[in-house]
Amino acid sequence: MNVQTQRNSTSRNSQSRPRGGFSIDRCLSAVILGIFLLIAASSLGGRITALTEQLKSMTFSDVNTFSSPSELVITDKTYMTETEAAEYLNLTSDKIVSLLTSGEIKNYVKTQSGYSIAKTALDKWFDNEAYQAEIENNSEN
Repeated sequence: MNVQTQRNSTSRNSQSRPRGGFSIDRCLSAVILGIFLLIAASSLGGRITALTEQLKSMTFSDVNTFSSPSELVITDKTYMTETEAAEYLNLTSDKIVSLLTSGEIKNYVKTQSGYSIAKTALDKWFDNEAYQAEIENNSEN
């Protein structure tokens, strides 16, 4: 009976570990999981910050109605249509036609389908507009 009692008490001790209670294994697992979560969150946070900074650097610092012609794709053409000129200067086609007919932009040819405008004339007009805007901004300050 003594041997039988020892077997029963040994099997009870191995089964008597609390399932829902505190255990060092669960505590260690929770700490390790927490560390991994902190590392992942800080890595993700750093990437979001880097993306935000990258987006901020891509926007114009000074708000103006004109954008720089050199940043657009059509710069390699010598002559442009009024639609291409409008895209190049970030204006509407109607505004380009108005500038042509008023004489503000020179060096163009009226064709059957519209206008053929020299890129140098567009650059000259843009430079003059940018200069005038700078003068106005300086006089306001």
